[in-house]
Amino acid sequence: MPQAEPSVLNALMDAAQGAASYEAIAVVLTAADLDTNETAAQQRDALLAALRLRLSGTGKGQDFAAPLPGRPLRGWLASLSEATADELEIWSAYAEAVSNPFVRGRLHHLLLLAGHGRKPDRIRGATTGYLDAAPLLLATPRRFVGLVGATECLRWAGDLARTFNQTDLCKRVNEDTAALAERVLAAPEDDSGIVSGLLSGLRVQPYDTADLAERAAHRYARDVHAHVDFLKVLREEASEDRRPGVDTATVNALLDAADTDTGFRRHNLLTQAATEARDRGLSELRVRAEMALQQTDPDSLGWTRLARPVIPPAGTVCWCPSTH
Repeated sequence: MPQAEPSVLNALMDAAQGAASYEAIAVVLTAADLDTNETAAQQRDALLAALRLRLSGTGKGQDFAAPLPGRPLRGWLASLSEATADELEIWSAYAEAVSNPFVRGRLHHLLLLAGHGRKPDRIRGATTGYLDAAPLLLATPRRFVGLVGATECLRWAGDLARTFNQTDLCKRVNEDTAALAERVLAAPEDDSGIVSGLLSGLRVQPYDTADLAERAAHRYARDVHAHVDFLKVLREEASEDRRPGVDTATVNALLDAADTDTGFRRHNLLTQAATEARDRGLSELRVRAEMALQQTDPDSLGWTRLARPVIPPAGTVCWCPSTH
């Protein structure tokens, strides 16, 4: 196995310091001033290829490919399957040499899917790398980008731990993901999509997300779509006797939002409310939604009516068979 070139290793660690994405690391590493020997250039190119592949799929169906399918940029791998034996050896050398967990997790993950090295080591290296990277990403200056990156790392770690039956790591994934969800719910400026992603990651572990879903529904009550989505998560996690109350709250939220809206948005909210009420057996709320729909003025929806006659193009012959 080759040895990591000191100049490349230092440049990689400098690039990873405070970075919130692999592309950000790749940009800085590309511009770094390195020793000009052939080995250093080869190792940098191999690392750039590793950083610029994108993960897709879940479980044992995971794969890494270029961000633009079928149109890899010059010098990039189109997919992990195209990685050469030399590139795999370079990734393996750096997976052992790097101290940054964000980079370490990516390299072990690539090597795991490529079938290079001891599988248990790759599983643990990738999963713990992603778990250790999450708090570092949360501390980066670009707060929201770091938050998105940390959420992705926890999702990747959870998928690996679950797929390869790493019970202890599944427990840590759940704890860290739930803690981050708590943190986001306590922050007034954070996006509901982050919480949704975190809850999705917890639900497949599995993990009881009822309390977090209920808090999220309350936290994002002003966004009817996020509010309803979290109520639906709560319904799936709630006990049977609690579900009718959640169903009623869901339909009422849609109806209340429709009362303060106009045009297509109002029409869509009422349609969704009527559908939800029908599916959940809430007959009174269904009647309320359908009556509101019937009373909706079509002109308020912004539809354009054509009032001019249709004139066939010149030369068109209208023919019909004789009835005699």
